[in-house]
Amino acid sequence: MLEEPDDPFLSVESLDGAHHTLLYLPREHGAVRHESSPEPRPVLPRDPEQHRLYLEVEHLRTLQADAPFLALQRSRVVPHGYQLVPLLMALESPARVRLLIADDVGLGKTIEAGLIVKELLLRGFAHRVLVLTPAHLKEDWAEAFSRFFHLRFNVFGSQLLRELPPGKNPWQIHERLIAGIDLAKRPEHRDQVLAQPWDLVVVDEAHLASRVQGRNERHRLVRGLAERTGHLLLVTATPHSGHPESFVSLIRHLDPDGQLGLMAGEAVNRARARRHVVQRTRDDVLKWYGAEGKRSPFPERDPQPVPVEPSKNEAQLFALLSEYAGLLMGNNPNAPAQWLAMHFMRRAASSPLALYQSLSNRIERLTALSQEPAESDATEPDLGPLVDRPDERGGEEGADRAYDVAWIEQVRIKTELGYLTGLQEALRARARRPDSKFKRLAELLNDELAGKKTIVFTRYRDTLEYLGSLLPRRLEGLPVFTLHGGHTEAERDDVLDSFARAERGVLVATDVISEGLNLQYHASQVVHYELPWNPNRLEQRNGRVDRFGQPEPVVRVRMLFYERSLDALIFRRLIDKALRIKDQFGVVPNYFGDEEYVKGVVQSIFQKEGFLPHSQQAGLFEQEEADDAELARRARQEGFYGHNEFQLPDVERALHQTYGHLTTPERLNGFFARAAAQWGWGFKSAGAKLTVVQRGRPLAGFDPPVGQAVSFDPWLPESDLLKLDLAHPAVEELMERLRARAWSDRAPARTGLFLADVAGPVFLYLFRARFRGPHELAETLYYEARTPAGEELDGGRTEQLLAALLAGELVQPDGNHEHLLHQAVQLAPSGEAGRRRALDRLLAERSKLTEKLSRVYGPGVAFVQELTMLEPLGSPEWLALTVFVGGRS
Repeated sequence: MLEEPDDPFLSVESLDGAHHTLLYLPREHGAVRHESSPEPRPVLPRDPEQHRLYLEVEHLRTLQADAPFLALQRSRVVPHGYQLVPLLMALESPARVRLLIADDVGLGKTIEAGLIVKELLLRGFAHRVLVLTPAHLKEDWAEAFSRFFHLRFNVFGSQLLRELPPGKNPWQIHERLIAGIDLAKRPEHRDQVLAQPWDLVVVDEAHLASRVQGRNERHRLVRGLAERTGHLLLVTATPHSGHPESFVSLIRHLDPDGQLGLMAGEAVNRARARRHVVQRTRDDVLKWYGAEGKRSPFPERDPQPVPVEPSKNEAQLFALLSEYAGLLMGNNPNAPAQWLAMHFMRRAASSPLALYQSLSNRIERLTALSQEPAESDATEPDLGPLVDRPDERGGEEGADRAYDVAWIEQVRIKTELGYLTGLQEALRARARRPDSKFKRLAELLNDELAGKKTIVFTRYRDTLEYLGSLLPRRLEGLPVFTLHGGHTEAERDDVLDSFARAERGVLVATDVISEGLNLQYHASQVVHYELPWNPNRLEQRNGRVDRFGQPEPVVRVRMLFYERSLDALIFRRLIDKALRIKDQFGVVPNYFGDEEYVKGVVQSIFQKEGFLPHSQQAGLFEQEEADDAELARRARQEGFYGHNEFQLPDVERALHQTYGHLTTPERLNGFFARAAAQWGWGFKSAGAKLTVVQRGRPLAGFDPPVGQAVSFDPWLPESDLLKLDLAHPAVEELMERLRARAWSDRAPARTGLFLADVAGPVFLYLFRARFRGPHELAETLYYEARTPAGEELDGGRTEQLLAALLAGELVQPDGNHEHLLHQAVQLAPSGEAGRRRALDRLLAERSKLTEKLSRVYGPGVAFVQELTMLEPLGSPEWLALTVFVGGRS
């Protein structure tokens, strides 16, 4: 509670920051009054285990309560040191945070953004928050905010609209809202979105709102919001995908009015912009960990191309398609119909079913037009999905038919119709039979990739159907799951959950899951059944499993393509080159993902080299690769990579020391098993896993069957585990139940008595102290230990007794020791001495952080100065009493 003298209003906030309310004291009629916590009673619980559980609960509830950042004090997330850098950059100027978070795929940008959002909310610098994201990521953001940060966001969707009171504006009524950016940009919503007084706007996949990629509508929406809101976070792993103006437009979003000085004319002011852009590759993070003497948190990647030699029939099919290309283009290699030819060649290299469906679609359209010759059909669809435009994740599924029936010339309808009908007849019997590439995939899954779960990516839904029908017959009972853009979000989640729980299996998916999903616990192997023509799309796919937290030491990536096909040339001309340059410079060159760049490369291959024999393809592109490597070097040099000036080993070490002895997976497994046993659950422990042997009373989000394995160890490779953590609803419910019971009159557990290796009785008092700063309320636990004579025990001896107690090594003695309990209550200290020591320790730790940050920011930053402006708040709170008596050797 925060109260000012003579102020009739009282602000009441829960300690986790999740709930707050404002009371008008004159209307409360004395119902609000100052109270102190009751002292522990000199009564022992029937089961001494209840006292031990209560002590563990209090420690677990306050693990980060004295951290130097409010977002850590009031959250469940345990960030890695490098993930604190964006928060530190934001706190340099918390009144107006403008930040581009451009860390590489898999480094935890959602956590980094969430820490900033939580911090600004707790410090009172923001209240109304809007998160704009691709539609398929809305629920993921909502879950992350809820699970890690105790923040409830409303998700703009059909359910929200159904629950909306009549006449209410959905953009106005909710203080925290997550919406799809493509919905928000629509004319019927855009003005309403811009009219709201948002304090903080977060834009995920922000490259989609650049001037080039945004194709104006997304860009205009975000620019309008940037001009109106105080805080803006742009989040993307690919801040620019080709044109320099694309990246510059994102910087302009951060500084639309020029007040920050991020632009110098048409160029980026690098010295100023560096304080507003955080951009790290995996190599940068590895250097960070190396400086700390820690092992890499990432798996090794084993990428291998898998060229497939086409059969005689398949080679003839490719040759016929080349002839068809010549028929379409005539003497004009730049004819728009070249894209149709490439589309069919790409479908042929994917699967016979994909090509057969395209031929059928085109024949149907040509037949209709041949019967209505007066009808015009000059449709030329958008080429973006054809060349894997980065923001068309899954969009190809709807674009295929548009390509099938585009670029039709009336004068050639009958000739083309006859040619395609012959192709269709030749393919009809083979459309659903295994081809050479499918057989090679089956060999991989049964041999080299056997034993680990695999995700197979395909561009086409027809090919997904082809693989989904054939693979189960070739994989000897291995379950096969399929996922495409036609699934609802609920269906998608069900498929992914089933795949995660399967002991073995293969997931065949289109690019509907190529961005935004963390699947490192689902699988460790990726197969690209056909190559995307955009290297960034390839990297996004790989990043679903090759990311921070992948439990397997090696992630295997296999890229299939037919030799003597357009895909083979794309691999050697673009994909392989991009991967070699990535090995050298640590990034996939962003301009490789630009639509115009990819279109130019594909067009050049098709027009000049597409029909060369394989033996003549080598050596064509050496000079071009050298030029691209130089551009990649310059892009890396001109980027904002690194930020190693924020190396904060003391902060990270303190966090992990706090978590060390209490939150190892084994200790958390033990705590959960003992806590759940109080309500009827039974578990068998084996290594880092618990197996349910008896079901008890259902807990929130936890009602597994007998035989289900659960664990707090996130690194375990078995995906059939039910993974738990401190933020899991079941764990939080157990802690609340145990704490409520310990403080009740019916079954008190705040007092305990144990046999220990002591010469005489020792009284151990657990206190909680709270400290108030300019924008924070920190709290910490501490112990004071006394003998009946009033002598204090040293800290080392106190820690030994506490460790033995929490490890379950001590038992309750027989006999009546009630007099000792009463004596301990009578001799209880005030806790003031321990609080002074706790404050001194806290200030010493924060002074080290202040010194480091001052070297980066200078001494004048308010946040840095406020770190050590702590003063005691209220009186120490006496939480528990533990009495140790001699008798254990």
